Amino acid sequence: ILFIGEIMTLYIEFIGRPSAGKSTTAHDVFSKLKQLGLKVEFVSEYAKELVYARKFSVLEDQLKVSSEQNFRENILMDQVDFVVTDTSLALAGVYNKTYCPEFIESLIEEMRSKKQYITFFVENKKGEYRDYGRTQTAEEAFELEGAILSDAEYFCNNLHKIDKHGGAEAVINKLKELELL
Repeated sequence: ILFIGEIMTLYIEFIGRPSAGKSTTAHDVFSKLKQLGLKVEFVSEYAKELVYARKFSVLEDQLKVSSEQNFRENILMDQVDFVVTDTSLALAGVYNKTYCPEFIESLIEEMRSKKQYITFFVENKKGEYRDYGRTQTAEEAFELEGAILSDAEYFCNNLHKIDKHGGAEAVINKLKELELL
């Protein structure tokens, strides 16, 4: 592991359109890192929990959603070597409908500035879509992909594209290539 001595947590995050395969890939990566005996934890996507809880009014408030996601990630800072999450704070810019865009942008940058991230943009080249746990139709999800990639390229300094199929292996290989494993 790159971080010897004092723990410096690396956040491995996944970004992409709804139903791209972020959660599946994130869970696979988490499992592989655990099997390697590494200190790793998983932080689930708060927004998806809100969908299942049918708390759509909270979901509309990207300040609340981003703050809660950030809080969940911060709990593990400097406690473990890796945190794997199936979302990215950068998504707040795409889903924000309430606040001034400049405010959300500064919030995202502030939250991300305190952590080390590697971000994987998950592409689903087969075009599969599963509607459970989502608020978007398949058409809406595919329309979001360009905006999500644009925000990822803007906010995420260490961004890598992977395909959902074989994604976990690609992530592990990239971590090895960057000497993070």
